[in-house]
Amino acid sequence: MLLIYLGLAVLVYVQFGAGRDPRRNRNLCIYIGLFLFLISAMKSITFRSDLVMYTRSYENLQFYSYHDLIDMWFNDELKDGPFYVVAKIFGDLGLPVEVWMGFIALLFAVGVAWFIYRNSAKPFLSLMLLMTLDYFWFSLSGLRQVVAMAIVLMFSYQAIIDRRPIKFLLSVAVAALFHSSAVLFFPAYFIATWKIGIKQTILVGGVLVIYFMFPGTVRWLLSQIAWTESMAAYAERTKALTWSGVIIHLCIMVYCLLFRSETVLNEYERWRKVDVFVNCMIVGLCLQLFSTMIAEAFRMAYYYNMCCIAVVPNLVVENKRESNHSTMYLLLALCLVAYMLWSRAYSGMEYFWQS
Repeated sequence: MLLIYLGLAVLVYVQFGAGRDPRRNRNLCIYIGLFLFLISAMKSITFRSDLVMYTRSYENLQFYSYHDLIDMWFNDELKDGPFYVVAKIFGDLGLPVEVWMGFIALLFAVGVAWFIYRNSAKPFLSLMLLMTLDYFWFSLSGLRQVVAMAIVLMFSYQAIIDRRPIKFLLSVAVAALFHSSAVLFFPAYFIATWKIGIKQTILVGGVLVIYFMFPGTVRWLLSQIAWTESMAAYAERTKALTWSGVIIHLCIMVYCLLFRSETVLNEYERWRKVDVFVNCMIVGLCLQLFSTMIAEAFRMAYYYNMCCIAVVPNLVVENKRESNHSTMYLLLALCLVAYMLWSRAYSGMEYFWQS
């Protein structure tokens, strides 16, 4: 935990110590990527049960051929087969499991840093959102979805912004090979371009009606549309998350909608990008709501919610009242730091020398 705070302190120095250097944001994004990679790559492979499971799977891959893995994948006996095919390549090269997990950590760090560089006006604030909203904490153990999310961040969001449907379809399809939940991001290409207004109201209203009046319909629908046995099993699970995640993301959404009207309107491209992210966050909030019924719904919301690390800083910078920029930035940063300290985030973090 101390290493994380020391790393954040260094990044604060980089953020505020470089003056008006035009390369500051680029350099900061490089340091952010390096920071995320080092923390993740140095984690203990035994400090979470998922990591223990992945370690055992990696060690057992030596007993299977590539043909076996593909065959098991097609027969629905192995989830996300291409993930394990790539893992087997690492194993056949004689590389330890730590190197394989380090590669995944690098992929996610590059994806996040690139997304922040391309889309965020305040990289350090983006990093604090990433750290405090549990996105990074989840990345430490959810390895298959981390690979999928890295691909979405590097290619899919930019394809939506640039209106390049082929690139979007290909990138999401590749992401889905590593974690099938990425399929749920396909509608984002169409929803993200909606104008903020009645459509979003109807969407949220419809979700609320289904959630409160027809909760059984959600489980039935999930069991019907599930394309894997493991996803169909989610419909039978009773484990659910608390409302805290929904409330936090609702507050972020309210903030975005309130300050969206206070942003500068004369730069169409930047304004359009904000609306793309806000639309995705609305879908993410709807999916997050169902995590209070079926815990795994947060995995579906992950693809949509994570763009908040870009839109929130941009709304701070684009505020019409220039005098508000520093105040809003400082207030948000302090709130995120305070929440991180209060929640004792990463207190359970263990590094390889502690295992």
